[in-house]
Amino acid sequence: MFHFPKICIIALFSFILLCSCSSKRNPVVLRFGVSSAPSSLDPAETEDFVASKILANMFDTLVNYERGKFFKRSALAESLRVNSEGTIWTFYLRRGITFHDGTSFNAEAVKISFDRQMNPETDFYLTEKNVYGGSTLSMIERIDILDEFTVRFQLHYPYAPFYHTLANCFGASIISPSALRKFGPEFGKHPVGTGPFRLASWKEGKSITLVAHETYWGGPPKIDRVEFVIVPQSIDRVEKMLDGSLDIIEDVGATLIDKLYLKQDVELIYSEDLGVHVLGFNCQQKPFNDPRVRKAVALAFDKEKFVHTMLRGKGLVASSPLPPALGTFSSLSEQLPYDPVAAQKLLAQAGYTRGFSVDLWCYCISERAGVLPLAIKKNLKKIDIQVNIKYYEDWDEYNRGVMRGEASLFVDGWRGNIVDPDGFLYPIFHSRARKSGGNLFHYSNASFDQLLEEARRTMNEPTRMMLYDEALRIIVSDLPCLFISFSKETFALRSCIEGFSVNPLGIVRLNNVEYVPL
Repeated sequence: MFHFPKICIIALFSFILLCSCSSKRNPVVLRFGVSSAPSSLDPAETEDFVASKILANMFDTLVNYERGKFFKRSALAESLRVNSEGTIWTFYLRRGITFHDGTSFNAEAVKISFDRQMNPETDFYLTEKNVYGGSTLSMIERIDILDEFTVRFQLHYPYAPFYHTLANCFGASIISPSALRKFGPEFGKHPVGTGPFRLASWKEGKSITLVAHETYWGGPPKIDRVEFVIVPQSIDRVEKMLDGSLDIIEDVGATLIDKLYLKQDVELIYSEDLGVHVLGFNCQQKPFNDPRVRKAVALAFDKEKFVHTMLRGKGLVASSPLPPALGTFSSLSEQLPYDPVAAQKLLAQAGYTRGFSVDLWCYCISERAGVLPLAIKKNLKKIDIQVNIKYYEDWDEYNRGVMRGEASLFVDGWRGNIVDPDGFLYPIFHSRARKSGGNLFHYSNASFDQLLEEARRTMNEPTRMMLYDEALRIIVSDLPCLFISFSKETFALRSCIEGFSVNPLGIVRLNNVEYVPL
């Protein structure tokens, strides 16, 4: 889950390292405007959306997807073999690969990268911020080194989406053992991988600069340097795009698309991703420990109007946790109607005839996060629920408070960490995920948990689909959160840029990006 960072060139005529589409020479720098600054670049302890765009360019995984798609392909593992029970996965590693610090890539690096998240007896075990060890990687029993370039994963049980787990840049990226030993708990500030780019500089709150890893096993990148520039507000990113300060920007606000649409030197890229946006309830805290109150709020919020008028095409109305981009398993549930009258009746049944007042927590760095709380406040006022919006600019402060149960109502969102229903359900809603911090709703349902357990251990796809359909009926009925919208991320880039692609996980690999004269 993901609840998603110098070469100094002196040229004869003060050559500016920006995109100049009329130049015959390919510029060497790409400036990418992003919305927030990651707190860490350790792929095992961060789940930040922006961090994924940086991590995917610094690290590799054992397996991966074709560029911009979900077709499987090899990566650091040249090939793999799975036993008939689906419990033993053997990977045969590529040879001759080095990390950015010169360390050789081998089976030891693979084992260390995972053991530090799973085995408390291992050196450098992540005692804090261990985001994936207790949930996403919990199916791994042990990892054995068969020889220098062969590694075997023994699973506790068959796990159908294990391939997708190992293709995720969060938790499954392979790190340099030498760098881990050198920097220890500070590895997140000094990340070292095998990816197409390496860290050059990190200016806190301002920018993260990567330079090309010239000996990258997949071939050297086509650009020399990528600078991820931190620009929190969407309007500011658009303005910097227009004045030439940035070459690519993420998360173009719905109301700002028109400013770029008619610009001949700017191209808009729409990506239907795996993001889900919700209104979260603390299911253990009054008044939202009563399912009638949760349903009343759901009936009182006009999702259709919000998505179509406020998001202006940047989203799809959601009725479940599984976005359409997921494919086969995305069976949509029936939408609850917009019905404030029925909502007030439910509140009365729950003992709130005069409504109540509640604080709404919101981490506000994007246009969507800004307009959604206001829409919630306006809609709930119609059923006498007075909403007091509490905005947070510090993600860690916001997230810690919600995890501790201090917020009874909060705006939340995530991208699935694997391309499978398991990645959208188990780490977010399973009762066990309350300990890992993924289940912010403090939701628990034994029947739902059991269905998830069975589905992740079943290798038969039709059977899995039936189990997930039943699980979806439970989660939609229990409403630990109101599913509002599925994401459509909008990028803007200069028309002279080619090779840019993003897959529905939001992963952007920049090693194939290049500038071409128009």
